Amino acid sequence: MQEETRVSMGKAQIKNAARQADEDYVLVTQAQRRGPAAREAFGRLTLKYQDRIYNALLKLLPNREDALDLAQETFLKAFEGLKGFKGKSKFSTWLWTIALNLRTSKWRAKRASPVTEGLSVDSSRADDAQTGLPKIAPVAPDKGPAHRVEAEELNKIVEDEIHALPMDYRRVLVLRDVQGLEYGEIGRVLKLPEGTVKSRLHRARLELRTRLDKYL
Repeated sequence: MQEETRVSMGKAQIKNAARQADEDYVLVTQAQRRGPAAREAFGRLTLKYQDRIYNALLKLLPNREDALDLAQETFLKAFEGLKGFKGKSKFSTWLWTIALNLRTSKWRAKRASPVTEGLSVDSSRADDAQTGLPKIAPVAPDKGPAHRVEAEELNKIVEDEIHALPMDYRRVLVLRDVQGLEYGEIGRVLKLPEGTVKSRLHRARLELRTRLDKYL
């Protein structure tokens, strides 16, 4: 019964991903034509992905202002370079590539210079269960203020410990466990073999689990 449920869920996820890709393809095609209709189409793409991009960058950058600035720059770069998008990857993968490239270039520039949303780490997936990462439940409004404060504090701890991970680990962890990208997508975004993505993710989860053990 459980196997049938997993297969059914897998088929539903594939169907949903295909539907999303078709919607993106239509909107991207419209946006590439320019004009008022093109701006409206790109606006819909922006509305669809802006929160995902911002929330992911929030886990990779030290403050909300930097995350917001970089998210806005990501969509500006995407709009300017839309003519060059050939559809060889999903639009979302292309968008992630722009965001992470911008983040990397900004970080290098800062190093050369002299001068948060709650996170849910879900251990219910089959591949997550092997590492036993804690599942941080969303704050339930009916549990009272004490419960909300406790959940918010725990979410803040998880965020802080993710920020303490090496950037190579943090990137794969955010793209997989926060944004839900498939291994192949992450590999294309980070230009890494799928096996490297999996091994880094495994090590990232283990290190995060070790860091969180003292709190749980």
